[in-house]
Amino acid sequence: MNINEILKTEESRKNFLIGLVFLARVDDVEESEKVFFENASASLKLSELSKSEINLSWTKADMPELHFENKRASLFFIIQAVQLANVDNSYTEKERDFIYNAATKLGLSNESVNKIELWVEEGLKWQEKGQRLSR
Repeated sequence: MNINEILKTEESRKNFLIGLVFLARVDDVEESEKVFFENASASLKLSELSKSEINLSWTKADMPELHFENKRASLFFIIQAVQLANVDNSYTEKERDFIYNAATKLGLSNESVNKIELWVEEGLKWQEKGQRLSR
């Protein structure tokens, strides 16, 4: 799946990264996370202005309202957010609250988020099982 086929507009791609920056800020931010976002903004073919807005998100007090072109793009953002929150194997209550609040603002149901959380959890268990097989 090509992200540029789901997030078709620059505005959506910029909002996608801004939302993930604010999620990353919920707990301690490591330098490697900032590098990830710099690389992501380059691969998403964002303008210098959009990259600048994303960089400002690391210090802004309030997250701007996120807009995506359709429900598929909004769901894609929430899927990626849940996966990002689980990368460190610690999905905190603060991260969960952030994701549910963002989903509500995007017009997505709690049921949709819950299904995504279960899918991510199952995927992590599947990966862990595969890693144990190779030991």
